[in-house]
Amino acid sequence: EDVGGYSKSLTGQEEIRSSLFAVRSQLNSLTVSIFDPQVKVESSGQSGQVSATARAVWKEVDQESNLSARELSFSLVKLDGQWFISHLETVSVIRR
Repeated sequence: EDVGGYSKSLTGQEEIRSSLFAVRSQLNSLTVSIFDPQVKVESSGQSGQVSATARAVWKEVDQESNLSARELSFSLVKLDGQWFISHLETVSVIRR
């Protein structure tokens, strides 16, 4: 599930970059905030997992502002002393 029913899997830096540039021309503004991150680092110290809530607020050209919140799960890897996101996905929230 994604904003406006649109969903796409992206693999690699170039796919992510080209998708961002395509969306950029359709937006006046975009703010993404991450809340309540819960980080678990593996015992090796070279990988980890993050669960968090992301909130996006955006304004499309000639449209009203929009708001969307999603639960996220990130997989992390440590390369040359820096942490990188190796996988990111939205997590389905069970509603009662």
